[in-house]
Amino acid sequence: AMSISISQLLASNNISPAEAMTGVIFAMLSSLWVKWFVIRFMAEKSLVRYMLRYTLVVTISALLTVLLLSKFYFV
Repeated sequence: AMSISISQLLASNNISPAEAMTGVIFAMLSSLWVKWFVIRFMAEKSLVRYMLRYTLVVTISALLTVLLLSKFYFV
C-alpha cells in the first residue's frame, strides 16, 4: 500500500524521485523488520538467527543504496 501511494504521489509530481525512492526503500525495510519480529516469536532459534543475518544484510544494503544514490545520482 505504501509503494502504491508513493508512486501516485510521484506521478502527480507531489514528491521528487529521490523522495519516492527513499520512501519505497523505507517501506520495504519496515515490512522486513516486522516480519523478522514475527519470526522471532514464532520460529526456532536457528531460523531466527539466519533471518536476522539476512535482515541485517538487506537493511545495510538498502541504506547504502539510499545514501549513495542521494549523494551521486540525485544531485
